[in-house]
Amino acid sequence: MDKQRILIVEDDLDLAEMLDAYFRVQNYEVVTAAWGEEAIRISTEEVVNLIVLDIRLPDINGYEVVRQLRSQRRTQDVPIIFLTEKRDRVDKLQGLELGVVDYITKPFQVDELLARVQTHIALHKLQRQLATQNAQLRQEIAERKRAQAELAASEARQRLVLNQIPALVWIIDHDLRFTSTDGAGLAGINSRPNQSVGMSLYEYCRTDDPEFPPIAAARRALAGESVSYDIDWSGRAFQSHVEPFLDPQGQVCGVIGIALDITERKAAEHEREQLIGQLQEALASIKTLRGLVPICAACKKIRDDGGYWNQLESYLHSHTEAEFSHGICPECARQLYGEFYDEAAGA
Repeated sequence: MDKQRILIVEDDLDLAEMLDAYFRVQNYEVVTAAWGEEAIRISTEEVVNLIVLDIRLPDINGYEVVRQLRSQRRTQDVPIIFLTEKRDRVDKLQGLELGVVDYITKPFQVDELLARVQTHIALHKLQRQLATQNAQLRQEIAERKRAQAELAASEARQRLVLNQIPALVWIIDHDLRFTSTDGAGLAGINSRPNQSVGMSLYEYCRTDDPEFPPIAAARRALAGESVSYDIDWSGRAFQSHVEPFLDPQGQVCGVIGIALDITERKAAEHEREQLIGQLQEALASIKTLRGLVPICAACKKIRDDGGYWNQLESYLHSHTEAEFSHGICPECARQLYGEFYDEAAGA
């Protein structure tokens, strides 16, 4: 156990030596000073557990010593006992107001001084312990408040996410009973948060079939697997995933699952597939001529793949969707109906 250290500030050297010897016999460490400035220096540079201070000193008085010591953090709570001939009540009050813990007048009984020194050293030690404990307690409280604030913020963020994404989140125990249900997706199946708590998965799914997808997936998750599956429920389509739910020791204590409402996405995919089918049907009905087409330079007949020569009109009709509207161009009209054409043109 560390010895307690006493600083004796006394300009009467005989008295200082007597107190030094007496306190050392009581197993205290002692350091002495005859001047006020010296006492201030020792107190601020070294560890001192109590100060016995004379008011009358050669340089500055004891009141000024106390005032300076109480203004410094290192010495502001060190117990100081005034040791003086002054008996006036005003002098005592002045010292107590500055922070002196006790006041002993000369002449004094050494045993009385020792008892007071022991009392104040014990009180100071207890106060330091309490201050340390209070500081630790304040730190623990601050850390707990910070952890609670972080937890509240995390829960708020989680709540915000659950209230915005079209998903369901649930937890079930080893008996396949719901312990939690949450998420904005509950509204899509006419349910509320935690409405199903206490209900078994069999009861919720209204089946005794252990191979029903949600039940089979939960049983596999209890065995340590991660399982994904799609299911239609209450007129909505869900993409679901379940995982083993672990306790703080890492043991499987249940199942945690999430289901994303993909009804709109599936509807959009179905609409896209229908559109693609319609486009494919439209493309299949379009007939297009491609590549080289053999055509007679004189009569303009076209040779088909079988080697047969076909009239241009017949070939185009069988290979395209074109329809023909018959007429006669001016050159042919002149050749076929020359005189009639000229008369009509002249008219």
